[in-house]
Amino acid sequence: MITATTALTVLAGLATVFVAYTLLVPAVVNTPGYMRRREVMCPHKQMHGDVRVHPLLAGITGLYSRPRLRVAACTLLGRGGHCDEACLRDLRE
Repeated sequence: MITATTALTVLAGLATVFVAYTLLVPAVVNTPGYMRRREVMCPHKQMHGDVRVHPLLAGITGLYSRPRLRVAACTLLGRGGHCDEACLRDLRE
């Protein structure tokens, strides 16, 4: 006879597998496309620079809508520097 605890454990396991195959696996497969550096024009410094975006964030958010891009590294940005990420508009278009 199946107890309530066993049934809940099986349901939790099925939910975990469902989430893994519908969200995590496609996100990880989608992520490598965002791992490379891309050349952009910085609108503030009026110079070309190389930008790398956060690949996992872009991969996950890009599954069902436009990817959400955030700067992970930039050749024009000093250590600990921040910017408004206006250069990413070029990548979104």
